[in-house]
Amino acid sequence: MMPDTGNAVLQEIPLPGNCQVWMKRDDLIHPLISGNKWRKLSCYLEAAREQGIRHIITAGGPFSNHILATACLCSAAGISCTALIRGRQQPDNHYRLIGARYGLVSVFLNHEQFEQRLEWVNIHHPGKDVMFIDVGGAGDLGVAGCASIWDEFSFVPDALLLATATGTTMQGVLMGRDERKLSTKVIGIPVLMNEPEQRAALEAKGYENWTLETGFERGGFARADESLMRFMGAEIQRTNILFDPVYTGKAWMALHAMLDGHFFNPGTRVVFLHTGGTLGLFSRRYLDFFR
Repeated sequence: MMPDTGNAVLQEIPLPGNCQVWMKRDDLIHPLISGNKWRKLSCYLEAAREQGIRHIITAGGPFSNHILATACLCSAAGISCTALIRGRQQPDNHYRLIGARYGLVSVFLNHEQFEQRLEWVNIHHPGKDVMFIDVGGAGDLGVAGCASIWDEFSFVPDALLLATATGTTMQGVLMGRDERKLSTKVIGIPVLMNEPEQRAALEAKGYENWTLETGFERGGFARADESLMRFMGAEIQRTNILFDPVYTGKAWMALHAMLDGHFFNPGTRVVFLHTGGTLGLFSRRYLDFFR
């Protein structure tokens, strides 16, 4: 089954305050190739088909939603897939077990090797029928894949808020907004301690009318504290929408705090972009919070 953005409904969510809030349900695009994972991969897949690519190599951490999405997409497209995983080999987790079902081959690289991953690809997989997709789908094609999201809105929101890590999705959202000459303010919630790098990349592109709101990292990337987990548990029950502790849970918590702090003008129409990745919620270290 290929992803379908027609499933990504725009759902109004009642929240306290004097703003209107909708959620762009990109988590519903596909069970495993969801949210910004599909959007970033879509242009890579198109290019792979045009170039006759037979093997895709990508990279990431041992709990990478991007790697799993790439493996699933490659299987559907009849392309073999290898993942370069950062760090020493660890016991199997649910990401790699599911990925293996889709033919994923995992290669573990130490820190030094991972930093030289492109060189590793050139040495071990030379050839014109091989494509390398970097961590999280970063790159021009990943950015371009996120630009079309604006065509799926039934109105032009005053603000769009999303979680951001590498900055690829936010760059694509801004590019698509500017191409369509829209006035929406884009608000990124960094989920790891790299706001300066993200800011520099956005400023270098010359984008305007955006902001990065820090203070919601909850300890850093892939970290979650009890406050975040309790908030997520309550919101999952209230909305029947899954959030993950790495990305969307932090961004959704940030939106609540911003509404409570009157960050937006009264009547502002805010869209929260659910970027998928909810499989992360089912990692043992997070499930233990709910015991």
